[in-house]
Amino acid sequence: MDFFNSEHISDGLPIIPPTKRRYEKMMSYCPWDENEKLVNASGPSGKEICVRDVAIAAVMAGCKPQAMPILVAAFKALNNKLYNFNQSVTTSHPGGNLCIVSGPIAQEIGLSGKQGCQGPGWPVNATLGRAINLAIINVLRSVPGICDLDCIASQAEFTFCFAEEPSLAEWDMINEERFDSGTTTVYMLKAEPIHDVIDFLSSNGHDLLDTITHCCTTLGSNNAYMPGPLVVCLTPDHAALLKRSGYTKQMIREHIHTYAYHEVPMVRNRGLVPVRPENFRNRHPLPVTRTPGDVEIVTIGGRGGHDGIILPWALHSEGIVEPVCLPNGEIAHNINDFKNRS
Repeated sequence: MDFFNSEHISDGLPIIPPTKRRYEKMMSYCPWDENEKLVNASGPSGKEICVRDVAIAAVMAGCKPQAMPILVAAFKALNNKLYNFNQSVTTSHPGGNLCIVSGPIAQEIGLSGKQGCQGPGWPVNATLGRAINLAIINVLRSVPGICDLDCIASQAEFTFCFAEEPSLAEWDMINEERFDSGTTTVYMLKAEPIHDVIDFLSSNGHDLLDTITHCCTTLGSNNAYMPGPLVVCLTPDHAALLKRSGYTKQMIREHIHTYAYHEVPMVRNRGLVPVRPENFRNRHPLPVTRTPGDVEIVTIGGRGGHDGIILPWALHSEGIVEPVCLPNGEIAHNINDFKNRS
């Protein structure tokens, strides 16, 4: 461990040494060629990330082999030009690479969106998210304090992964909105750690939604100056309350887009040089989202009066949804579709 840490081939936590035997086992659910490129040359090293690199990081992170199809989809999403991946790996912003998995394969491999799903105690969540960030550090050499410009950094850069939970969903999940219930998707967003929203007293969805909306930005958040995607994580009691009050996902999105904003004098000459759409030039007040579609909504967690908001980096960076597919491009229906039979 001291050797790995001294060479900056780690995130500082103990890793599992990637022996040949462990690597071969990791590839047992990975029918892609090990040299297939997943991410273009990026970061301080200027190297590409290929399937082999991801499998090695997965071993080091403690993943089971069934994680590989999700990891491949995640890196394909990161390579989307709209993610702005090359700049994301060295930014001074403390965001991590948020990974939300929606669809049947998530539950099949043990990913969770249940109580405490963004914290300790969920090994598939923790190790899968960790593998993403380990590959970035180890291959691209985005080493904290050396080639990563993070001023403070955050726990989101260790791991930032959870699933949508079908048993909790009050509306269509991400995979169902973009594809269908049988397709598994990975949603990637360069984003801050979750910000807690507490409201035990609102007795109707209208008051609750105002509380949530107020937490969708601050003057110190990137989206005060660069409007972009954000994720609203509703816990089951609050999602049910909003639905009982007549809210659809689209209504929640429109409310947040309309009322999460800053007065122009408050964002002038402070924070960041703004990066906004051209049609925002004469907007007053200034929304923190460009359209209602920037608001992603998931229902996760356990019962109680807490929700969470995940705010974006948003510097020319979109949230990307990638379906979990086989190497030939066909949608995978279960994890065994990926199992190597040789």
